[in-house]
Order: sequence, then structure tokens, then C-alpha cells
Amino acid sequence: MKYEPNRIKVDFGSYRHYWRGVKKIGKSTMFRDIVKEQYGHTKYGLLISTGNETGYKALDDVYAHETPTWKSLVETIDDLVKNKSDNEFRVVGIDTIDEMVAMAMQEVLDVHKSRTGKKAKSINDALGGYGAGKKYIEKIINEQITKLERAGYGLVFIGHCKLRDVKEKGESEPYQILTSNLDANYDNIFADKADIIATFITDKIVKDNKITSKDRFIVFRDDGYIDSGSRLAGMPDRVPMTAKDYLKAFHEGVQASKNTFATDEDLEEMRKAEVSQREQQSQEFIAQAKDEKDENNLTEEEEEALIPMDELRPMLNKRCSELGGTKNQLLMATLTRFAEGGNFNKIKDIKTLNDLWEAVEALN
Repeated sequence: MKYEPNRIKVDFGSYRHYWRGVKKIGKSTMFRDIVKEQYGHTKYGLLISTGNETGYKALDDVYAHETPTWKSLVETIDDLVKNKSDNEFRVVGIDTIDEMVAMAMQEVLDVHKSRTGKKAKSINDALGGYGAGKKYIEKIINEQITKLERAGYGLVFIGHCKLRDVKEKGESEPYQILTSNLDANYDNIFADKADIIATFITDKIVKDNKITSKDRFIVFRDDGYIDSGSRLAGMPDRVPMTAKDYLKAFHEGVQASKNTFATDEDLEEMRKAEVSQREQQSQEFIAQAKDEKDENNLTEEEEEALIPMDELRPMLNKRCSELGGTKNQLLMATLTRFAEGGNFNKIKDIKTLNDLWEAVEALN
């Protein structure tokens, strides 16, 4: 049948989880513990430690890999995709997305300098300005997230949070919310895709001006002060901060979202089938990606050096206009050499479009 109803997923790795919390509250520990609790062993989860984030070093029995630069992050993700059969990872955690964004920002500045020979004054000034730098950051982060997801890995985004002042239109006084440490533009890259946004907090009980106890909780529901949320309507508002309680809340949300009741045994069978299906789909994606690379016959270095097609087309438009457009016979001859009728918008191969750009850029 061409169209079929959606069946709710039941495996932890079928959803995108976004965790926010203050430093050292235990987010990385939670990743390790949930992988072990859900899949039976920590070998089924990989924590990608981004930039200067190396908190995993205080954790025993966690599988982690450092990626201090954007290039090393891309290389790691490419390896996870191309050589998926070499590992048993079912879930990948990015720890932290704050550092991932910082690396992406530096990548934008480096790309700007390599293309123009000049340093950009800021992200807003990069790649021609008018928000192009921020759009590029969103684009390259989405590319890496998509590769991991299509390769069959479950995703956990780990970030920091802080109190922010919010002032509603028409209101004279601001109020505070506990939300992402990132600017909204960058936070939305992850929040908009997340199925579950969980905030890790510490509740302190104060008596006689002294803290008598501290209890850690995971908050799944926005209460006007803590910025959280879930697509699974049946999840509780908050639970104690343990892997078992997180998974119990998750499974309650799954059960409540199903039209028919399923026993724990039924859910486990469904989960195993789901993991198997996700693996099969990932193999199809990996094979397709390999075929596309073989068609271009490019080395990894050559592939990385190519300018993306959606960036090249406006660059070509601008350059052709500078050269006089259709009045420039040499330009038209060059365009015709690469594209039928001289219309470079018909070029579908990224290598060909890059070759055309080099030829057009060299014209006087």
C-alpha cells in the first residue's frame, strides 16, 4: 500500500533527546547509564566529546572519543557512517552542543578567509553578511546530524542551561526562565528537531538559612520557569534523576501515545524489531552514499574542498553579472562548455559545478 498509518516508535534510539543542565550535574553519566540500562552494555553508546569538553575522563566504562576541531568531528562522523559495521553503537551523544556550535562558528570564519583571503569581523560579517554566516552554521551542523541519524544512530544532544530574562511584548517587567545556554538561533537547531527536551535540575531545601538537602530531578514539561517539552504527551512532568526513572518516564509516554495497550513483553519485541529495521535502513543509506562518492571518484580531501551547490549558484550568479552576462562571449562559451545552453542551474553534479566556478572565476 502506498500510504500507511504511522506506528509509534518504542526504542530509546528512535527519538532525538535534548538534555540541558548546569555543569557537572551528571549529564554525561546519565548517557552512559541509560545506554547500559536500555541496551545491556555501555558498548552500545558513543559519547562524542566536542571542543574543550572532556568531562567523560571522570567516567568509568564509557565509550568516548574526542573531537577538538570541526574537521576532527566531521572525520569521526564520517567514520561512524562509512565503517558502521566496525562498531556496535546504537546511540551517539554529542557532548556538548555548546562546543559543537563554537567549532562550527570557527569553521565559518575559516571558510570565509579561505574564499576571500580576508578575516571576517564577525559571524554576521562572514560569507557576504546578511545572516549568511549563521545560516552556514545551521547548515553544516544539520548535515552532520542527518548523516548520523540516517546511518541508524539514535541521537542525544547534551548542552548547558542558564537563567535568562524574558520580557513579553506589552509587559513592563521581565521574568526568568531556565533554558539553553546558547543563543536562540543556535539552540533551535537542536530544539526544533528534538522529540524530548529534558532539563536536569537540583532542588535545594533550605532551613534556617542552611541547605539541608539536594535532590536532582529531570523535568520533561515546561512549567513557565523551566524550558522543557516532549512529543510524547503521556510523560510525567518530572522524575528523579536516574537512568531507570528516565526510561520509565519514556516508556510511559510511549505506552500512553499508543492506541492499543501493549504488555512489557510486547514492547520489548517491538523494540527489537524496530532496532533491526533501523539497521537495515541505515545500510541502504550507507551503500547509497558510497555509490555517490564512487561516481565522483573523489578522495576525502577533494570532497571536503568542494563548495556546496546551494552556495555556488548565487556565487556564480554574482560573478557572471560582474563579467557582463550574455554580452561577454568568452563567459558564454565557458558556461556552454560545462552546461547545456549555458544554464549552470541545470548542472546536478557538485564536482562539475565546482569546476565551472574555477573556470568562471579565472575569467577577466
